Amino acid sequence: MRSFGTNIDNGVAMKSHDLDPSGLVPEERDACAIIGYINKGAQPTHGNLQRTIEALVKMGHRAGEIDGEGDGCGVLTDIPRILWQEILSENGLDPALAESPAFAVGHLLLPKDELQTDPALREKVVRRMEDAGLKVLVERPGVVRSTVLSTSARLGEPLFWQIALMCPETAKAPEILFNLQVALEEEFPVHVASLSTHVAAYKVHGAPELLPRYYPELKRRDFLSSITIGHSRYSTNTLPTVLRAQPFSLLGHNGEINTIARLREEARMLGIVLPAGGSDSQDLNRTLEG
Repeated sequence: MRSFGTNIDNGVAMKSHDLDPSGLVPEERDACAIIGYINKGAQPTHGNLQRTIEALVKMGHRAGEIDGEGDGCGVLTDIPRILWQEILSENGLDPALAESPAFAVGHLLLPKDELQTDPALREKVVRRMEDAGLKVLVERPGVVRSTVLSTSARLGEPLFWQIALMCPETAKAPEILFNLQVALEEEFPVHVASLSTHVAAYKVHGAPELLPRYYPELKRRDFLSSITIGHSRYSTNTLPTVLRAQPFSLLGHNGEINTIARLREEARMLGIVLPAGGSDSQDLNRTLEG
């Protein structure tokens, strides 16, 4: 059977076929569904995000399934600045801050059992951010609809936590935020889905159709993005957990790494701290980002 992916840019479809060196079509192989929509003029639109999610739905046959439910998917988008202008305004802050190059957004996933064990966990994380020199503008549980999740996904559903920040030194923001992300995951039982002045990650334990149903803000027409990465299916060789769903903070990785041990060895030689218990794709993301 022929296996192919399609990328669409300005209405032009380009197909790449899985052929072996002899030119023969091999047997169909299992693979992730991955897509990227990029506006060449860097013009953010809602259609960019919408088409990415639609493409993931159409590639549902390439996603994993366990007990009749999709095993995970997500999108990496531009920070939805119009939405954050509204959130800042609702909290008595200047909405223009959302357009500042120093404005950053964090999407953190906190296991609910850890919150029950340590009710002050959120306060500790905020304090750690402030100790890093960041100004926390808004922190809030993100709006989600848990009822759309399957029973097993709801059992492991983490708190989706959104945090808006201001970085003291714009030029050093990527370095400051990366080091903070590593520190947060080392010091607290949290998963940093994204922490950036540019991008925001949304992921769910379920099929792509659930993304806009679980995250209502993804359906808003004023959610604009100029670059969107979509990924469906988990990192290879891992059991379903939303903490390992892709895309990660930098990329969506399609395929296995055959030399996982060497990748991790080289990363440590470079002084890069890898996520505890991370998948091969998470480690690749952390290595490239570091």
